[in-house]
Amino acid sequence: MKKTLAHVLGTTLATTTIVLLPGSARAAEPVVNAELVASSGSYAIGTGCSVSDPGQRTYAPLATNGSTSSHGSNLGASITDSAGVRSDVTRSALGKGKVTVRDGQLAALTFSGTAALDVTTQPTQTCGVGTWTRVETRLVFTLTRPQWFSARTTTTSRAQVALSLYSHDETTSVRIDALAGGEASANWYLPIGTYSLATEMLLSTDLVAGAPSSKRTGSGTTQVALHDTGGAHAAASGSGTRYVAPGNRVTCATHQLPARFGKRVKSATFYVNGRKVRTVSRPKAGSVVALPVLDGTRTSSVRVRLVVDPPGHRTRKTVAVTRSYRACTPAR
Repeated sequence: MKKTLAHVLGTTLATTTIVLLPGSARAAEPVVNAELVASSGSYAIGTGCSVSDPGQRTYAPLATNGSTSSHGSNLGASITDSAGVRSDVTRSALGKGKVTVRDGQLAALTFSGTAALDVTTQPTQTCGVGTWTRVETRLVFTLTRPQWFSARTTTTSRAQVALSLYSHDETTSVRIDALAGGEASANWYLPIGTYSLATEMLLSTDLVAGAPSSKRTGSGTTQVALHDTGGAHAAASGSGTRYVAPGNRVTCATHQLPARFGKRVKSATFYVNGRKVRTVSRPKAGSVVALPVLDGTRTSSVRVRLVVDPPGHRTRKTVAVTRSYRACTPAR
């Protein structure tokens, strides 16, 4: 039976089963069952054909301490027709993964895969050749704080990359596919809970009987990052960062953002998403002001306009600081 590329890609992530550890072990570790998987296979297209090695799958542990793990395969197979005419296949792949845990939770996953298929055919053979190779990484992680989950997959012109995420309470499910030469991305809110995450790169080819020999290579990547709700996208910027420091995150429970003053500030006017929310005159160095961030379902942009009296200047000058923050919850 002829297997299509969509069939090969779709079956792995859809049927992936990750065995959970007992509850006590799961609670102690933010990431469990992390592994790299290498698999490949060959099949005949036509009748009266035999395959020497239809496929194999091997596993290797994926470190969760921030180091890079790798695992791959390099296998051969032959397809022989009823007259004894043979085609030879070499299929190889290498996957690399890196898991980052921060503050007791999964913070990032990076994955890359490279693969090659080399098929040597005979013009008189009556069998077609199908072959594929795949590398993947998968893990289970538990969140004790809600997070924003962002993922991006990219691939070269021959390979495909897919990512699948689902919650164990079956309330959240995300899948993205980067087709040959493309990319795909997702940004998702994840509440507290346990999740399974898998990503893979696949390279495959089908050659009909009598087709010329073929060499095919491909590669792909996946980048996953998790961020605290209400957290800043980046460091504060602007000419006034020495005079005021907007906090690293919005306190989602109270919808407030702290900002700490430095020295020599005469006045400060705060804007959230373009709306003036507070003005402070002559704040003491080290004092903190709480800014209201009323809409927790959208990205918040904070801008501060300051009048300062910098050392060495005879006149006051106006400076500014900006910083943006992720939403606390998704929009309904």
